[in-house]
Amino acid sequence: MRDAQWRDTPVIFTPEGEAGAFIQLGVKTLRDPAPLVKEIQKQITSLEANAEITGPSLLSDKLAQSLVYPEFRAGLLASFAFGALILAAVGLHGVLAQLVTQRTPEFGVRRAVGAQTRDVLWLVARQGGGPVLAGLAVGLIAALALTRVIQSMLYGVTPGDPQVLALTAGVLLLAAVFAMALPARRAVRVDPMAALREE
Repeated sequence: MRDAQWRDTPVIFTPEGEAGAFIQLGVKTLRDPAPLVKEIQKQITSLEANAEITGPSLLSDKLAQSLVYPEFRAGLLASFAFGALILAAVGLHGVLAQLVTQRTPEFGVRRAVGAQTRDVLWLVARQGGGPVLAGLAVGLIAALALTRVIQSMLYGVTPGDPQVLALTAGVLLLAAVFAMALPARRAVRVDPMAALREE
């Protein structure tokens, strides 16, 4: 929608005599504007008894109305992004849990021959963290490449903003850590003797 894109709209001030029958009056105040509106209406009516005063409103209300669609669009995109993050975390957790289950005998053997907890954690983190870091790198490259496509949908954020990209990467890494936590905990709790008996 063209009217939903952010762009600079020129504003023209014209003398009162050339403005036609419709005049918009803007008033700036440091006080509460509600009682001031009544006073302005009273003053205008005293100067022009036939003047029809309609729609007194606050600039904050007009601004909020103009931001309804961009805020809805941003909220919708954020909800889709959050859903994708949850699906990615659940998928990563499922894959890692399956890998830990498959490698339970291996973890038991490693623990039996002296592997420490940090060694087992490193194995799980390396197996799960490798794809996460690779996907994050590809995602950041794609985000930087596609910034021109979504530039018209951004407000208050510049395309390729390093703070936004760093925050997004941090959230994804945090989700990956939580997704890997339970499988890693299961891996370090493997009983070496039970694993060897299963083997």
